Amino acid sequence: MKLLQLSPRFPLPPDDGGQIVLSNTFKYLSKLGNAVHLFCFEEDTIEEKLISEVQSMGKFFQYKYTPKNTASIALKSLCTNRSAYLAKHFSEKIFKQLCDIYEKEKYDIIHCEHSAMAVLGSKLKKKYGVP
Repeated sequence: MKLLQLSPRFPLPPDDGGQIVLSNTFKYLSKLGNAVHLFCFEEDTIEEKLISEVQSMGKFFQYKYTPKNTASIALKSLCTNRSAYLAKHFSEKIFKQLCDIYEKEKYDIIHCEHSAMAVLGSKLKKKYGVP
């Protein structure tokens, strides 16, 4: 099975609870014989040895971005009654890049590793009909 794992951060090193869950999910889905591709936000440069470790288990896509609270997101949230937390993890630019990746790779499943990725996952599901 071919899976796209959407993550709000890079999973390595697994030195806190969130990263432990992210890295274990990626690692064990891969060990079960799935082709797992990881898409994550990470503004900073990632150590080459950590990238190599992830790439030994599956494909990796880094989106250079750090979700931040901004005045415009807060105002939009107040006016639309939509979550500012979810809004800061979504943009049309990010969605377009994911669509480009999906159209090239054709995944069987899209796995949102955290609620932060729910809007992206939901929009991909709606557009491509993939669970």
